[in-house]
Amino acid sequence: MATSVFSFYDKEAYFAWHKEFVDNESDLELKIEAFRTELKEGSTIELDSLAQLLTQIKSRTEPECKLQSGGLLTGEFILPLNHISQNSDALYKSTDSIIEKLWRKNSTKSECYVGLSNLNAEITDLVRTSVICPTLQHAKMYSERLEAWEAFISEEDRNKYFSDIVSVEVDKEAKAASGYFAYHGLVRFDSGLVVEVQLYSQLSSAWRNLSHVLYEKSRIGNTTDAKPGSADARMVSLGHMLHLAECELDRLVEEFKPK
Repeated sequence: MATSVFSFYDKEAYFAWHKEFVDNESDLELKIEAFRTELKEGSTIELDSLAQLLTQIKSRTEPECKLQSGGLLTGEFILPLNHISQNSDALYKSTDSIIEKLWRKNSTKSECYVGLSNLNAEITDLVRTSVICPTLQHAKMYSERLEAWEAFISEEDRNKYFSDIVSVEVDKEAKAASGYFAYHGLVRFDSGLVVEVQLYSQLSSAWRNLSHVLYEKSRIGNTTDAKPGSADARMVSLGHMLHLAECELDRLVEEFKPK
């Protein structure tokens, strides 16, 4: 494998490598654009099911958060219903991002490369959206109910609205990426479509919006510098400080709620 192509991201250099080792055909970018268009045109029914599911979980989780915290945890979940109903282009990973993801995925492989034939199976955030939660504790409770959705939605409603959902997998550990924290859920449909749902607190969402461009620039350029005092280190450290503040808020809610 020509490993030099993976030392630094260069789209044209990657195209040449991909043609030689993965898909022996030209116009990878055009083919990914066509794949993306087909994905968007074929996702309407699944997105309708997702909107129904997110709405039902919201209606259940909001009062539970308030009740379990003794009235201390209030606020409303912000759902991406307008994006979903309009089948917004923002739901779909951009062509450039897909190509860059192929580069990152294949940089770790020596065989069984990711290409046009297995994009859906190998890249699980081709379709992605987010739920903005008032606090980190709200995000945790929403993630738990998202994973356990079959336990509280009636069989009649499951058959009527959600028969195309195969599984929902949730990572319950908030993970750091560029210093922001989120819960990640994968909703899998019988058509093969996978939708990634990220759950952020309002504070994490604000920090993500501020830091994401810088993080992408650092990651794609392969220039991450974790030395003390560097821009990368300060960016991640500030995100961790904000997360620590949210964790402390959760502890205070537990201490102050009525016994």
